[in-house]
Amino acid sequence: MKKITLFSLAATLLFGFADCAAQQKKTSDTKEKTSVWKISKGDKAIYLGGTVHILRKEDYPLPQAFEQAYQDSKVLTFETDTKGMSDPSLQQKVMAKGMYQDDRTLQTVLSKETYAQLAEECKKYNLPIAMMQKMKPALVVTTVSAMSMQKDLGMTEQGVDMYFTNKGVEDKKELQQLESIDEQINKITSMGEGKEDEFVSYSLKDMKDMKSTLTKLIDNWKTGSKNNMNEEITSMKKDYPDTYKSLLVDRNNNWMPKILSYLENGTKAFVLVGSLHLHGPDGLLVKLKQQGYDITQL
Repeated sequence: MKKITLFSLAATLLFGFADCAAQQKKTSDTKEKTSVWKISKGDKAIYLGGTVHILRKEDYPLPQAFEQAYQDSKVLTFETDTKGMSDPSLQQKVMAKGMYQDDRTLQTVLSKETYAQLAEECKKYNLPIAMMQKMKPALVVTTVSAMSMQKDLGMTEQGVDMYFTNKGVEDKKELQQLESIDEQINKITSMGEGKEDEFVSYSLKDMKDMKSTLTKLIDNWKTGSKNNMNEEITSMKKDYPDTYKSLLVDRNNNWMPKILSYLENGTKAFVLVGSLHLHGPDGLLVKLKQQGYDITQL
């Protein structure tokens, strides 16, 4: 898979297991452009924020625009039920969806060469592949990627989503979601189905460049830059159209009615979604502009 796909996969599930009680940090007073946009028409407006689901210590404090959007909003809307991510049953759900229920195993869906490479990567993080035989490749790749992000890259902090979930609960804001946890788990654990060997092979290659890739992505997120995002989205659309459609296009289309309802009803909402969903020809920013809304980057 392309690097951006691997990043989304690993970061989404790792963010799901994050500690909801993690300590909050103050926002920055920077005045540079950010990944927050004001969407408006007439006297009705909402905020749309791009997020990264897991961050490093140095990525805090968050840009001030995030705090501004938060203070101006009564409703916080996330991709999924972020408050529910603290439910102990979540990990059981992920494991249930991410395990083969028939006679398939990692060894039967992967070539001998790819299996050996995966086993070697797992060994680096003391993950015995013999104990992971019934896991689907998507879950194994996610687990290994998460370990790499934590141990090798120092990505141990809660992301933007959990920061504002905790803050919203404390301030008694209304929390909503665009899709259920089950829907998100299904999307993630089904990645690579039918092309398991190709999925794992490319994922392992991408791990070698993960540090530089994630650094670029976070830098682009901080400044709201679309260049690197658009390049990766274009590559993903060209090389893996099915994944592009499933992870980005379909979900964006499913989310649009709720986002538009906020604007039509005058609901003061701050909608926070992964930054990839904002950019590209099928991104939310383009879709909202096509609906006649003014888009202002903060």
